Amino acid sequence: KACENLSRAFKHIQDVCLSEIPGTFYFHFHFAGKLLKITLLKNWFLLDINADPKVQVYSRNPGEYGKKNVLICYVSGFHPPDITIELLKNGQEIPHSHQTDLAFEQGWQFHLTKHADFTPQAGEEYSCRVRHMSNTKTYTWEADM
Repeated sequence: KACENLSRAFKHIQDVCLSEIPGTFYFHFHFAGKLLKITLLKNWFLLDINADPKVQVYSRNPGEYGKKNVLICYVSGFHPPDITIELLKNGQEIPHSHQTDLAFEQGWQFHLTKHADFTPQAGEEYSCRVRHMSNTKTYTWEADM
């Protein structure tokens, strides 16, 4: 049966509907005329997908010493979504950086972008440190100057 009425099991809930499309469960709860929808992936943690992140470190504009710019670290193609991204200046985290929400692609691979305003100076090193699962790697920005 695609949808079963389970309201007898939950007296305070007007109606509960459970439906399944292969790989996904959908729950629909009706509370006092309001609808709450919940989607659950079947066997989410049993997915046998491990993909290392692909990392690109670049700046919004060509690098020029003393000129304001934006340092960007784009991380894609990874799974599971256990990841930490840090933007660094000479090995220290750059304050006030911003990160996008976690988003996914086909095959349950994820992507994120982190960016921060910066003004490159001669002799300074800018990089992106990515920890995925238990592996940590650092990727250096190439200024092309």
